[in-house]
Amino acid sequence: MIFRDSSPITDPRQSGKTTLSKSFFPYKQYISLENPTDRNLALDRPNKIS
Repeated sequence: MIFRDSSPITDPRQSGKTTLSKSFFPYKQYISLENPTDRNLALDRPNKIS
């Protein structure tokens, strides 16, 4: 398993998680695992997400 620097943010829907993460870490890549394509890629081939 490959470990990367990541920080999951959980909270109710539409509570500002995306806004918070993008404003605090504008230089980091943002991936939403709600998108089935991104979620499946993360599960099947995590090394392709970087």
